[in-house]
Amino acid sequence: MERIKEMEQLLKEQKKPVPDPKRVAACKERMMEEISHQVILPSRPLLVRMWESAGYISRWTWGGLLFFCAVGVLMALHNSYQNTLALCSILAPLPGIFLVPELARSFSEGMWEMEQSCYYNLRELLLLKMIVLGLAFGVLLGLGAVMTRVESGSFVDFELWICLPFLAVSSLSFFLLRKIRSRQVEYGIIGIDLMGVCVVIGMWNVKDDLQRMLESDQTAVLLFVLLAVLLGSLVMNGKKFFQCVQNGELVWEELME
Repeated sequence: MERIKEMEQLLKEQKKPVPDPKRVAACKERMMEEISHQVILPSRPLLVRMWESAGYISRWTWGGLLFFCAVGVLMALHNSYQNTLALCSILAPLPGIFLVPELARSFSEGMWEMEQSCYYNLRELLLLKMIVLGLAFGVLLGLGAVMTRVESGSFVDFELWICLPFLAVSSLSFFLLRKIRSRQVEYGIIGIDLMGVCVVIGMWNVKDDLQRMLESDQTAVLLFVLLAVLLGSLVMNGKKFFQCVQNGELVWEELME
């Protein structure tokens, strides 16, 4: 990390050379001439690109998503609402184990340089992955919202027991992914997810007290504000992660040695 900071400081101290306007104009003219003689690949629709990118997401990630979905559906069909909600809330922090490391695979597997020179460059690949995984997790959260709404008649259970742990763990995982640029970040994310599970179990031990607190309108508003803050934090950290990739700043320490 110190070497990266030293390199950044040296780059900041360098003065950008001023190009000769005549040479710039000549270069642009030559580029346009070269482009006119080339066959440009057609642009593919977004859905096609998303489908292609989904095929490169690890089977462990897709298997984990299917597992969470299957557990929720089977529990809802064969167990009581409270047991189903308890298990789903305990599992809610765990998708981060699959989400964030999947986005870091380009760096953990040492493929970022090759991907940067592909038809879809590294920036596009990660953006498509974020869209595909975001939609997949959105479907899971949507199922949780429908289930709790049908059973309880409100979204309070969904907000407290599913949405809150998922947003908190995912936001913190994205933050660590940006700050810890090494393989150790994956172990840190797993530790955060397990800590999230322990916190949820602790919340279930004081479930009655939490339910009484949520009967107050002020507490319900505070919960909604907290969820909005966590959602904003998740979006902000995801955006900064993408900007780091776009600017070429997200290079792990092992790759700098």
